[in-house]
Amino acid sequence: MSEGNRCQFTDTMIHVAELDSAARFWTSAMGMIEVERSDTGIILEDPDSKQRITLVSSEFETNYALALATSNMKATLDLLRARGANVPEPVKADSGLEYALCKDPFGIPIMVYVTESATED
Repeated sequence: MSEGNRCQFTDTMIHVAELDSAARFWTSAMGMIEVERSDTGIILEDPDSKQRITLVSSEFETNYALALATSNMKATLDLLRARGANVPEPVKADSGLEYALCKDPFGIPIMVYVTESATED
């Protein structure tokens, strides 16, 4: 990313049809622990490595996406567009989260969202 516009990788999102069933699988079979829950997603964490996955209901056609946090949505989306990504206009969720569901030039889904805690260099 360009100077002053750094994204922070936060987690991998797995898109599921039934959040509670998926959470039961990942906690009972895979040993993950639930650390946060909303109506649209559940964040799970490996208790040892602290790696996270987020189970979500989503608009993407694939079963996964990467999540990147940024403190400067416009600059990040402009840079992604300039590099050939498919970038829609950002939307604001009822929760207040501002995000854009992008795809890189190879079709890999990326959710870019705004957070004040994203690292800026």
